[in-house]
Amino acid sequence: MKILCMGRQGNSRSVTLAYLLKGKGHDAIACGMRRVGRDTRKMLLDWADLIILLHQKCQEGIPQDYWHKLKIWPVGRDVYFQEPNKALVELLEIHIKREGL
Repeated sequence: MKILCMGRQGNSRSVTLAYLLKGKGHDAIACGMRRVGRDTRKMLLDWADLIILLHQKCQEGIPQDYWHKLKIWPVGRDVYFQEPNKALVELLEIHIKREGL
């Protein structure tokens, strides 16, 4: 099943959920409501068979046309996020700079 996992920022809860669902054979993508543009959000909403929101307020950003695909799993505020690995950030920053991104 194609599952879109959405939180507010797309860094912790949605990433963890997508990781778990991939381990169960699903095609899962994590994203954050505040971190993805309108066109990209529409593309992802169209793609998904199921949309799991991990924050109730995210429903405000989902057009009613997609509500039949929605499940809301209230897991609370994001108290789980940890800073990305510093060594990995340094390596990726080199590539980002090289590509002019």
